[in-house]
Amino acid sequence: MSGRVEIVAEPKIGLGPMWVTLESEIKGIGSPASIEWSFGDGSGSNEIDPGPHLFEFGKYSVVLEVTDAKGKKHTASVTVDASSPG
Repeated sequence: MSGRVEIVAEPKIGLGPMWVTLESEIKGIGSPASIEWSFGDGSGSNEIDPGPHLFEFGKYSVVLEVTDAKGKKHTASVTVDASSPG
């Protein structure tokens, strides 16, 4: 089974500044050796589920990179649009 990484972001669309809850879905990887989030605004986290993040007005590409115990990288991304009324 191949490993899979996904990002759950809620809400993905709204009018900034807005809080977005970020969670990871990691399957088929076992215990990750490292986790790196980039929120697209210059900040990030090394937590599995970083929780709520405040996004100012704009569009952001949120990226999650998980490295497994064998050194293989698994990546997921999602766009957060904090420039729409929702």
